[in-house]
Amino acid sequence: MINLLRGEVYKLRKSKCLYICCIALVAVVMLFYGMLMLADKIQQGELANGTYGVVVEETSQETMPDFWSGQSILEIIQMMFGSFGSIIITVFVAIFAYGEYANGAIKNIVGKGHNRGKIFGVKYISTIISAILMMVLMTVATLFLGILFIGPEKVSYEVCKNLCYYAGIQLLLGAAFAGIVTVISQLCRNLGAGISISICMLTFSSLITAGLDAVLYYFKLEVKVSDYWIVDLISNCPSTDIDSSFAIRATVSAIIWIVAALGIGTLHFQKADVK
Repeated sequence: MINLLRGEVYKLRKSKCLYICCIALVAVVMLFYGMLMLADKIQQGELANGTYGVVVEETSQETMPDFWSGQSILEIIQMMFGSFGSIIITVFVAIFAYGEYANGAIKNIVGKGHNRGKIFGVKYISTIISAILMMVLMTVATLFLGILFIGPEKVSYEVCKNLCYYAGIQLLLGAAFAGIVTVISQLCRNLGAGISISICMLTFSSLITAGLDAVLYYFKLEVKVSDYWIVDLISNCPSTDIDSSFAIRATVSAIIWIVAALGIGTLHFQKADVK
């Protein structure tokens, strides 16, 4: 078990994909703040409206508020978790989970007599930890650039408290989502299929849960599938005033999905042919 863990840590340290995706995460955050900076210059009249595709609603100079005063670090972090960041992390998890099948390393590991359950468990845990580290990096980058652009006065005690609550819940939900993507990649054993299915799940699964909610409502059932589906919880997580009922529901759902994905992946890996 210890040797397997050391092996996974070594793979992560040598993984070019991890570094590239981390750079991409930071680049996306920088690009978003760059767009906000362009919008600020357009509002001040220094650039023409529509420059580089950035369009700002025109208002009179008398009623025009300061652009950066209307921006919130929490809202930007919420956007990163709900869209751009999730896509990049999904791609990394799919590539990292599939990598050992592509180069044949998984066959060598199984051939050494290691327990298959432990092999998948270690891979599962290391993938989740790497995804959590990427989410922490994205949060820190967003906060740091927010202080530079928006100003340190925007980072009050209340903002820091809400950020800790929000990031904590999102890290747990993100871990569960990474676990699900890991299992999907293992079931597919095809890089293109793993990434495509995972991104489609991230993008379109909320439409399915909304349809299921409508069906349940038609039969006068008060339960909602979207209240317990990871993607919906990630996108619907409030950045401020997180009530205890949502926090408990999100935490319990995330733990259940983490355990369920681990169980399904382990069961499949123990019975599947390794080529």
